[in-house]
Amino acid sequence: MLSLCVYSLQHEAAEVCGSSLLSNWNLEDKDQLQRSMATLSKMLKQDQLNGCILPDGSPSAEVHSNGGLVCAIIDFKVYCKPMCDHGYDFSFLRRSRPYEVCSAGSWTTQFIGGNRLATCIGSTIVISAPPSAYFPKDQDCLETLRLDRQDQIIQQFITELREQEITGAPKNASLICK
Repeated sequence: MLSLCVYSLQHEAAEVCGSSLLSNWNLEDKDQLQRSMATLSKMLKQDQLNGCILPDGSPSAEVHSNGGLVCAIIDFKVYCKPMCDHGYDFSFLRRSRPYEVCSAGSWTTQFIGGNRLATCIGSTIVISAPPSAYFPKDQDCLETLRLDRQDQIIQQFITELREQEITGAPKNASLICK
């Protein structure tokens, strides 16, 4: 446990001091930090997804590459809106269905079966979804989390659900990145 705390402090210092600190680390320390970060990242993603699982054991949504999901549980249903990073667009039109719903063990998805809700593909033109389904040019999904700006995206999603007359109290609302 002590070594994890030491690596935590080293990571914090690396984030503040940048490459000048990392240049003093040996290859083994850098490899250990990278492995620890990858493990923690997987644990955090699973924890986020667990917040959007219904008690009936419905499958959690698959987080797609090049974007993320904003999700909330309302009245025993999970609502998730796929979002694409800048420079990517959805492979299907999403203007009439900006979000997907999971209830009774299955998702309303355009993909056949399963829990994949969207695919974001490289594109210079974004036309498949409303503007709120795209991260800003200088702020992808991970950057949004890093800058602690997910509340704005979550509130926008809750507002969109309210506009669709989905009015229950949202639980476990979160932004989930790949």
